[in-house]
Amino acid sequence: MACAIAPDGSANDANCQIELTGRLIVPSGSSYSNNAFSFMAVIGAIQTTGRFNNLTSFVVTGPGTIVNGAAGVTGAVFSNDTVDGSILNVGRITNQAGAVWSNTNGAGMGQFGILNVTTGASLVNDGVGTQFFNAGPSALTTPPPAGTIGATTIDAATATNSNGALIYNKLGATLTNTNAATFLNTNSARITNDGAGTTLTNQSAAQLTNTGAAARIDNTGGATLVNGASITNENGAVIASSAVLNNQIGEFGGTVINRLGGQISNAAGGKINNIGSTSSIVNAATLTNDGAGTALVNSFRATLSNDGGQFTNRNGATVTNRLAGQIVNINGGQLTNTGTGALIANDAGLTNSGTGSLVSNTNAATMINTGTLTTSNSAALSNAASIINQGTGVLVKQTQGIVFNGGTITN
Repeated sequence: MACAIAPDGSANDANCQIELTGRLIVPSGSSYSNNAFSFMAVIGAIQTTGRFNNLTSFVVTGPGTIVNGAAGVTGAVFSNDTVDGSILNVGRITNQAGAVWSNTNGAGMGQFGILNVTTGASLVNDGVGTQFFNAGPSALTTPPPAGTIGATTIDAATATNSNGALIYNKLGATLTNTNAATFLNTNSARITNDGAGTTLTNQSAAQLTNTGAAARIDNTGGATLVNGASITNENGAVIASSAVLNNQIGEFGGTVINRLGGQISNAAGGKINNIGSTSSIVNAATLTNDGAGTALVNSFRATLSNDGGQFTNRNGATVTNRLAGQIVNINGGQLTNTGTGALIANDAGLTNSGTGSLVSNTNAATMINTGTLTTSNSAALSNAASIINQGTGVLVKQTQGIVFNGGTITN
C-alpha cells in the first residue's frame, strides 16, 4: 500500500513498507512512531535526539545506521516496547550521551551487527517474554559484512536485564561491559553465553551484578566468560558454567564475589581459571566444582577465599592450587572434597583457620599436598579418605588446630 506520513511528520501509516534510503531526523522534544504492523528498512540513517517509537512493527537496520542521542542533549529514547515489536540490526547502532534504548514488554531485538552503548547512555531489556539476541554469522542466511557481526559493547554506560527478560549471546558473538560500565541482571532475568567462539567480557573497572532469586547467568557450549574487573553474584542468584570462566585479562586481575545466598556452579567439564596476584574469588555462599573433567585452577599468587561459605569439590572434579596461589578457608567456611576421583592438589598455600572452619576429605576423595596445608585457630581438618603429603609438602597443625583422621594420611 502507499504509505503516508502524518502532516506533522510524527508517524507513518500502519501496515506500511518503508525503505529509508535518506535520513530520518527526530529532533529533541519531538517523536516519531513506526505504526502498527509496518516494516521499515533503514538503508540510510535514523538520527534522534527525541523519541522513536516502534509500535508492533519491524525495523531492519543494515547497511544503514541509527544514532540515538547527541552530546549536550538529554531525553533521547528509542522505544521498542510492545509485544511483537521487533528490531533486527545488521548495520550499526550507536546509543550515546545519556540516551535510552528500551526493549520491553515482550518485544524482541536481534543484534547481528554492531551496537555501541556509550557515554552515560543505557540499554534496558525488561519483562517476561522480552528477548535480546546478540549473535554471530551462522544465525543469518545472508551474513552482514565482515567485522560487523554480533558485537555489543556497553562502554561507560548502563545495561539492565530485568523482570524475566532474556539476553542471548551466541554463535560467536561478543558482549563487552567496559570502562566503568554497569551491567545489572536482576529479578528472574537470564543471560545465556553459549557456543564456541562466543565471549562475554567484563573489563576495565566495569561491574557485572547478578542479583535476586531466579536471576541466572549461564556460560555453556564452549563459550568463554572473561572477567578483568568485578562480578558480584548475590541474593539467591545463580552463575552456572560448563565452559571456560577466566578471572583475569592480561595483567589485570578480576574479582568475583559470591554472597547472600548466591550460587556458583562449575560442572560438566567447565574450567574456572583464577590467575594472577590481583585476581580473587570470594565465596560467602555456595561454590560447587562438580564432575569428572571439571577443574578449578588457582595460580600465580591468586587468592580463593571461602569466607564462611560452602565450597564443595565432588564427583571427580579437580581443584589445583599452585605457583604461590592461596586458598583460604575462614570464618566458619566449609571446604569439602568428596567422592571417588575428587582431587584437591595443593602445591602452594592452603590455610584453614578460625572457629567452625572445616576442611573435610571424604568418600574416597584424595588430597595431595606438595605445598603447605595449615590448620589453626580452632579450625578442623577431617579426613575419612586419603591425604598424601609428598615432595616438599608440609602439614601444619598450629595452635588449637584440630585434626580428625579416620582415613589414611601418607607422609
